[in-house]
Formats: sequence, C-alpha cells, structure tokens
Amino acid sequence: AEVKEVTTNSVIIEGSYEYSMEIDEFFMFYSTTEDMNGAQCVKVIPEGNDFRVELINLDDNTSYFYNFVFTSEYNSVTTEDVYAFKTWEIKIPTVTTNYISKIEDTSAECGGEVTDDGGGIVTSRGICWSTSHYPSIMNSKTKNGSGTGSFTAKMTNLKPNTKYYVR
Repeated sequence: AEVKEVTTNSVIIEGSYEYSMEIDEFFMFYSTTEDMNGAQCVKVIPEGNDFRVELINLDDNTSYFYNFVFTSEYNSVTTEDVYAFKTWEIKIPTVTTNYISKIEDTSAECGGEVTDDGGGIVTSRGICWSTSHYPSIMNSKTKNGSGTGSFTAKMTNLKPNTKYYVR
C-alpha cells in the first residue's frame, strides 16, 4: 500500500494485493496507536487486485497506523506489517490587509489577500472593523468568498468623522 495524498484531515491510500484464494471481504483498520487499540474499520472495495481507500474527518497533525484484513470462505488473514502516515498540521493562514480606499462619508473599501491557507481550508474571508482597537468577527464584518487569493470588501453604515480600525 502506498500513501498517495495526505492533507490536514484526510488521506488516500492505494495499492494492490495478491492472494491465492478468492477474497470474500477486504478491510482496512486504522488507529492512532501502533498496537491498533480502538481501531476503526473501513470496508475496501477492490477493483481486480487494485484498491483505493480514502479516509476523511481525521485529526490534524496526528500519526495514524493501519493494516489490512482479508477474509475468504475458509480463513481470515491480517497483514503482518502495520503501516503509518501523519496528517498535516493546520497553521494560521497568511493574510495581508490592503490600505483603505474610496473613503466616503458613510462607506469605504478595503480588502486583502490570503497568500497561504496554512494547510487548512479557508471557508470564508473578509474584513472586520470597529471603533475599538483589534476588531474581530464579533464586530462589523464582510464575507468575500473563500480560499486563497485577493478580495475587496466595502464597509458600510459608517459614522462620518469617526476613526475606525480594520483587520
């Protein structure tokens, strides 16, 4: 088996097998402990002698161990080797904020760029603003798409002659 793709919360494992008898069922067991205590089980649906397993909803920055079990009419065989992979660590995305522009009495534009997703999925991006230092998403905010890349946002309902902080 070969680990083909690892993310912060998923993995794809592909491989092939040879077995002298006809296989009735094929399972993959995986656990966060090498002794396979508390292992979870996934039924593998092979295509001929090839297989592909995708595990999702895994924890980030975690080592996982796995092995395979083949069953036939007469017996059950567990692979002797226990294999391993580690999911990526989620880091804070890298974001830059642009300068404020198109300043009017009650509105202004700003934006930014998400240059690195930190190994996770950026589900929402935008700006937040407040009259207090260090605004957060608990203050006024916009939603301007998802993923990496540049975005522009418009702040509205601003009070004239008032100092605002933007992130």
